[in-house]
Amino acid sequence: MHTTIGLTAYRRGVIDSLRGWTTALEIAYRSGDVASVRTAQDAIDRLSRLAGLAVQPTDERAAS
Repeated sequence: MHTTIGLTAYRRGVIDSLRGWTTALEIAYRSGDVASVRTAQDAIDRLSRLAGLAVQPTDERAAS
């Protein structure tokens, strides 16, 4: 039970961080700040992997 509560809190924290980085990405994109866009995208990718939310890339050769 303790582990489930801890995992839920961990994921909630990661998701809150994702929200913050998504906002930062939107602001950077609108202002044309390429370096900040890349930083935000990298952070979102890392956090998505941590939360188990990452989408696995598809193999286009297998799809055709």
